[in-house]
Amino acid sequence: MKYLILFALLAVAYCDLTCDQAPHIICSNEKLAKMCNAVDRCPNLSKPSRRPIQDAGPVNFTLYYESLCPDCKRFMREQLWPTFLSIGNIMNISIVPYGNAKEEQVGNTWTFTCQHGPDECWGNLLHTCALHLYPFVTYFPFVACMELDDGPVRDAATKCAQRFGMNYQTLSICMNSTAANTWQHEYALQTDALNPPHQYVPWVTIGGVHTEDMEQKAEADLRGLICSYYQGPNKPPACGMAMKIKV
Repeated sequence: MKYLILFALLAVAYCDLTCDQAPHIICSNEKLAKMCNAVDRCPNLSKPSRRPIQDAGPVNFTLYYESLCPDCKRFMREQLWPTFLSIGNIMNISIVPYGNAKEEQVGNTWTFTCQHGPDECWGNLLHTCALHLYPFVTYFPFVACMELDDGPVRDAATKCAQRFGMNYQTLSICMNSTAANTWQHEYALQTDALNPPHQYVPWVTIGGVHTEDMEQKAEADLRGLICSYYQGPNKPPACGMAMKIKV
């Protein structure tokens, strides 16, 4: 009986850890929302429509990627980073560094196998630590800096950490921690629970919703796509220079 009680307590604690995330992240996939009893609070899941329901606030945009994926690097260079610089004030950007990786539980920890080899797993874990240890205004430029660098990933990490005032030793310690392993596992759960399941990376969602039409428009003109979804007042001047996209 005492083992059953202990198991229940651990399950509750794990659920609390996983569910202690921003609402738009929890709502980005159905399994996570169900585990957190949040489906009724997720308009994109509680309604049959696959079109994002956008209010007058910033557009909730999520990128699922992996650190050494050439197409992900291209998307960051040509679309997401320039879009952030021009209209970032009307976006809530979330990034999930996992992509097409696979995980396997070994004892109390998780091991990861990545599409582009061990260096990509290293990069994914480094990004995971950055996301949890630093605010968005620091970690997002850091990640973009690494994605825009075509050199060795570890050299890029050192240069970009120094550029944005991040403590590289702290990041390195984090990467060897149990917490980082758990955080990466949570990104695996979030990615694997996408509905529809992701077929490739980069994979984007707006308001927790993904469609092929949205993906194609995001890869062609992300700024125009975000501007078309934004329903708030005073659109940034850059929206007037974006390609007109109907949604």
